[in-house]
Amino acid sequence: MMFLTQNEIAELTGRTQRNAQARELDTIGIPYKRRRDNSLVVMRVCVEAMLGASNAKIEPSEPQLHLT
Repeated sequence: MMFLTQNEIAELTGRTQRNAQARELDTIGIPYKRRRDNSLVVMRVCVEAMLGASNAKIEPSEPQLHLT
């Protein structure tokens, strides 16, 4: 699955309320988006990359300029 389930977000953050989950995700540096119903969307690959999973790789969302 591409996104964490709501149960997985609660387990990751140790919080059940959405605002508290968002604060916890901010603290540990994991990006997320909010849906219209205020639920959180967290990409699994972001969590794996931030927590050191060996295969996970976050692709840049914008072009990167490298001056050499």
